[in-house]
Formats: sequence, C-alpha cells, structure tokens
Amino acid sequence: MSSVRSEGAQAYLGRRCVAWRSGDQPWQWQQVDGIDAGVAAVAAALTADPAVCKPAVALWLAGSLARPFIVPPAPGLRRWTEARRLAEALAPDETGLAGPCEVWLDAAPPGHAVLGVAVETATRDAIERVLAAHGVRSTAMRPWWTTAIARALDGQAAVSRIVVAEPESLVVLAGRNAVFSAAATCAPLPSPERAAAWLQRTVLSLGIADGEGVRVGLSSGSGLTDAVMEPWA
Repeated sequence: MSSVRSEGAQAYLGRRCVAWRSGDQPWQWQQVDGIDAGVAAVAAALTADPAVCKPAVALWLAGSLARPFIVPPAPGLRRWTEARRLAEALAPDETGLAGPCEVWLDAAPPGHAVLGVAVETATRDAIERVLAAHGVRSTAMRPWWTTAIARALDGQAAVSRIVVAEPESLVVLAGRNAVFSAAATCAPLPSPERAAAWLQRTVLSLGIADGEGVRVGLSSGSGLTDAVMEPWA
C-alpha cells in the first residue's frame, strides 16, 4: 500500500466530487455529476495551471469507484492470470459494481483468500479517455482507502477492523496482521442515519463486531493527508 505523495500533480476522483492539487498547493474540491465530468474538471484545472508544462497526474480513486472484496481460494488454479479472471468474474456480484470489472489482486500464499480491488472497466476506460482528450497522462491509479488503511496499520499494529469514511462511500475491511478476510462497501452514501445502520448490520453479518477498530474519515474540502483517524468501537 502507498502513501499520499507531496510532489507532482495528484487528483482524487469520485462520482460526485473530485479534488486536485499541483505540487504542494492546497487541495481544490469540486462537486461533479458523474465520472466524465469529474475527470474533465481535473484535467481542465491541470492544463490551465501555468506551472504544469507536461500535464501528468497520479490518481486516487474514491471507494465508490474502487471497491474491495475477498477472492476465495479456488483449487486447481495454477497461474496468476487464472486467479485474476476468476476475481473479475466474481467482482460485480461481490462489490455491487455494474458490468465487466478490472481487478487488482494482493499477493497471497497459494490456497489462501486474497484481497481484490474491483473497478468497472467502463470507468477505467472513461478516465483514460477523458484525460487523453485533454492531453493529460496518468502516472498511477489506486484507491485512496489503501493509504488510509496503511496509516491505520502503521499506527496500531493490533487493529483488526477498519472503516474508511469518504465523501461518497464507506469501506470496511477486517482481518489480522494486515491479512484481510472480510470487506464491504456502501456507495453511494445514504443519510447519516441509514449509513450508521448499514455499518452496524455489516459488522454483524461479516462477524467482525469484536476486536480493536479504527475509523479514518476524509471530509470534502480537506487535504488527502488530513484525514482524521479515531477509535472505532
């Protein structure tokens, strides 16, 4: 998992809001209507910046776009490409995303469950298409919640339950020693009351109601490195 970098252009992409910054400038946030409009807003801002001569941006995806799920072990799989094809077949049902998905997999010992991250293929294609139309190149693309989880684990090695609250999603992961065995995403976010009820149901249904927990909260308008981390009872 990677931490948020302080140099170069970066952007946070969601379906309802986006944020961007160049170098060490403050983060700029904007409400948007859909991924195409969001990427276009980011690309326009970067190309309008006189300090950026060759627009390139590292992308952080919101939990609504990049959703975690657990890929179970499957006997007989002999190649990593076979495991990825299995994960891509499972992804829509496991994450609630629509249509074909691209899946990124964590490494895991043979015969063990593995954490996957699913992104709709259409979403990935739209991001690249809109950036290219504005002459902007993406240098990296990863979920923002991975850096939130890395921060939580660095701070408390014994943590077993993590919820990452973003402006338009909740991501829940649970496991031991940074090996995750349960994952769920709530997106788009309902009212605060319904979101709290979803979280309560989820921890019970996943069997993760007990154990040391951490909540990482990212608010619209703040910097990606300014997310608030607090105990999650």
